[in-house]
Amino acid sequence: MKNTRCRLPPGPSAPTLVQSVRFLRDPYAMLAAQHTRFGDAFTLRLAGMGALVMVSDPEGIRNIVAAPPDMLAAGRARGILDVIYGTRSLLTRDDGEQAWQRRFLMPLFHRSHVTRGQQLALEATREAVATWPADRPFPLVPRLMSITTDVLMRKFLKADRDESLHVKELLHAFIESAHQPLVFHLPRFPARLSAGPWQRYNRARDRLDTCLRELCATRRTSPGTADDDLVTALLRADRPGGVPPLDDDTLRDLFVVVLGSGAETVTYSLAWVMEAILAHQETADRARAELREVTGGSPLTVDHLPRLPYLTAAVTEALRLYPINPIVPRRVLGPGFAVAGVPLPAGVHVAVNSCGAHRRAVAYPDPCRFRPERWLDTRPAPYTWVPFGGGARKCIAAYFALNELQAMAASLLLEDGLRLVNPVVSPGRLLGDMVVPSEGTVVTFTS
Repeated sequence: MKNTRCRLPPGPSAPTLVQSVRFLRDPYAMLAAQHTRFGDAFTLRLAGMGALVMVSDPEGIRNIVAAPPDMLAAGRARGILDVIYGTRSLLTRDDGEQAWQRRFLMPLFHRSHVTRGQQLALEATREAVATWPADRPFPLVPRLMSITTDVLMRKFLKADRDESLHVKELLHAFIESAHQPLVFHLPRFPARLSAGPWQRYNRARDRLDTCLRELCATRRTSPGTADDDLVTALLRADRPGGVPPLDDDTLRDLFVVVLGSGAETVTYSLAWVMEAILAHQETADRARAELREVTGGSPLTVDHLPRLPYLTAAVTEALRLYPINPIVPRRVLGPGFAVAGVPLPAGVHVAVNSCGAHRRAVAYPDPCRFRPERWLDTRPAPYTWVPFGGGARKCIAAYFALNELQAMAASLLLEDGLRLVNPVVSPGRLLGDMVVPSEGTVVTFTS
């Protein structure tokens, strides 16, 4: 261990447990402090990962995301996510099957599907807002999770209302149980432990898995007809080279990745977008004025969305300052990969530090200030804005999600009565592998 430390870039000397607790409590603050102290490359030691070399400069990020899979492993570097997404989906594996899954799913998020996704987002948001409590504080995050899940269910599940609601309830209960700290951060604990949080997790997983298996069985006998019916599409998928059809375990993992990961990432990104905009009154006023001018008092439609440059800039800026995945890890498989001229030994983790990359003054003057105007006449330089990762493992739904975010943010901002209870951006806390607003984005709403 001593020799390994000497070969790695410098980093904080606090024990692994102390570093882990600091990261868990306030990831953005912890990463910002180390970036200020050590620069674009430093080494953390986190429970469950060991040595983790963080990289923030564009060239270093490019080297990480462009590295071949026999040099840096992406799926196994995120093995902690097995507790939610299993071991058979494109998120947590590295083999040829992962590449096939990615190629198969990408057309479902093609640009040709974006308008339909935005329309679903506008409909789901309007329906949800009509049910929100008036004139009393409530956390926005759970309601955003409901909206984003509804969008994905309507687009990919193609089930009736009762069936969709059942899957949604089971999915949310399972994700909540998997995010219990003891369950998520002790993934190697006995899988069938029937006590405490593990019991709750196992029961929630069993209920969800049973439901998804029944759904597969129904689709096998009565296939769906829509092009983007995910279940039917996967069941009918042509496998290369005589590879057998996907089994139920793989189908389960893919469903949970598309529906669960898709809902969570958009939910927490949207929560940060709303916190950032509503905490800056001038930004909120300007975005709402733009919306009023473009819509002219008529209901918001997808045709209005391309004519909202300031709102788009505000969303982009919020994702810069508050990336929900500030660590995008890879596992070094063998010799030959170096960071800042330092060769990394096999077994060490190296990660894109999106938080550091997004706050480099050389790329973003006054980097800690929320300033949407910086995006009105410019685009990010390569590998300086990476909220969705990059390279061959970049989020397959990045473009779809970004447009969905814009649609939902626009719909929410049209509600002049939506306000933060505490008009400042809250600190972040770690939930699974994501950073979420610590208080759940508490708002009041006057209809």
